[in-house]
Amino acid sequence: MCLTNFHPNSNAADLRLLEDIGITPDATIREKKPSLRTLGFAVIASLRMQKMREAWAGNKKVQEALVRKFEGMRRGKGKSLGGGAK
Repeated sequence: MCLTNFHPNSNAADLRLLEDIGITPDATIREKKPSLRTLGFAVIASLRMQKMREAWAGNKKVQEALVRKFEGMRRGKGKSLGGGAK
């Protein structure tokens, strides 16, 4: 049983106290270094996100142009209907 992970804010004094009473951290549980495979996946993911960001920017420009066109059409119809009713 590893009690060092019981409280996330344990400090060095708590660890020393645990060692004094005979409880030591389990040597088999340690943080692993990132592998080359994990690093490769991270690089590929960042490249994909970069491409998706560029595609999103292009789609956003198209959407803004369509919204402007639609608003212009709505304003044009409103004026022609409103002008004939006077």
